Amino acid sequence: MDIRRFELPAASSGEAQWADIHHHPSHGMEKQIVRWSLAAESDGDPLNSEDALILTLVHEWHVLGHDGKPLPLNREGVEAAPGSIIGVLADQCAIISNGTRGDRGVSEASRRLRWVATTVPTDEKDRAKLVKLADDFDRLTSPNPKSQTA
Repeated sequence: MDIRRFELPAASSGEAQWADIHHHPSHGMEKQIVRWSLAAESDGDPLNSEDALILTLVHEWHVLGHDGKPLPLNREGVEAAPGSIIGVLADQCAIISNGTRGDRGVSEASRRLRWVATTVPTDEKDRAKLVKLADDFDRLTSPNPKSQTA
């Protein structure tokens, strides 16, 4: 596995903070991210997707809580970590996750649009708009997009 150290902003005490991140996640890790992300969507809390990325891709970390004590790498540790650290770390994990999935990330976005279209709206007009949006997204991101001038 390709694990690399990512330096995080220093703690207020000046102590170094870091995270060792998987730079080439396995298929199983990607599936776990998708499962947790879908669960986050269903409970309406998009920040849970950040937690999923961090808990899946971070192998080990040294992050200090507001009290200056090291936090464990688990859900409680992520919840207790300073928001600025989690934001930076989640962004780095998102870059890695999206970069390794390539076109699968595009198809996942399309699948999520369709999921929203079929599960969230109660109004048929809104549902039709979202389905059209998903169709347009598929067309625009396909390897051989159809001409719009035909």
